Amino acid sequence: MASIPACVLTCSTTAATSVGCVITDVICVCTNTVFQAAAAACIAGCSPEDQAAALALQAQQCAALCSCIACLSFPSLLPKCID
Repeated sequence: MASIPACVLTCSTTAATSVGCVITDVICVCTNTVFQAAAAACIAGCSPEDQAAALALQAQQCAALCSCIACLSFPSLLPKCID
C-alpha cells in the first residue's frame, strides 16, 4: 500500500475500522455503504490529487465487484459498472 497517499490510507483505514472491515477485505470495502460514505466524507478533505488517486484505487480494487451499491457511492464509476 506504499503508493496510496497518506491521507487516503488514513481515511480508508479509519472508515474500515469503524465498520468492522479490514482495509484489505475488498468485498467488505467495496460493498459496505457505511464504509463508502465514511471514506468519501474523509477523503473530501484530502488534496484534489489524493481524491483522484482514491477514485482510481477504488475503481481498480472494486472493478470485479462493481455493484449498484458501489456505483451509487461513487457515481463516476457508473460507466465501468455498466460496461
